[in-house]
Amino acid sequence: MTTDSFTDQIAAEDLEARRAAVESIRPLKYLRDEIARLEADKKPHDEKLRTWLIEHEGAHLPDGEAELEAFMQDGGTSIGYDTPAEIKKVNPRLYEQLELLGCFEVNHRMVAELQKQHQLEASEIERFRHKIGRSPTLQIKSIKE
Repeated sequence: MTTDSFTDQIAAEDLEARRAAVESIRPLKYLRDEIARLEADKKPHDEKLRTWLIEHEGAHLPDGEAELEAFMQDGGTSIGYDTPAEIKKVNPRLYEQLELLGCFEVNHRMVAELQKQHQLEASEIERFRHKIGRSPTLQIKSIKE
């Protein structure tokens, strides 16, 4: 196989992949629109059912005709801890150990709230601020928009 024929083969494969990608735009847009429509149709039914089941805690609501049953499943629990200030007050040695291990997180919501309350100056924290990347999301919009 010569270099030219190899290059041509790569170009042909890329063209085919592009065609296949283009052919996916319309069906994906249709499916996303259909999902949005179905979500809107689902919402009032979801709200009625949730409201009834919450008002009747622990109940199972059968639909004998459809042989279905609705109920609220326990969401489970997660683990939480006291605030760093509370840990420091009760056990300063543990607080120091956790701090050295980098266990305390500074987040944007907390910093913004402290700045709003004038408890923290932007100039003090700015050098420690950075953007965290996010995965890109595929968007499909009408060209006419």
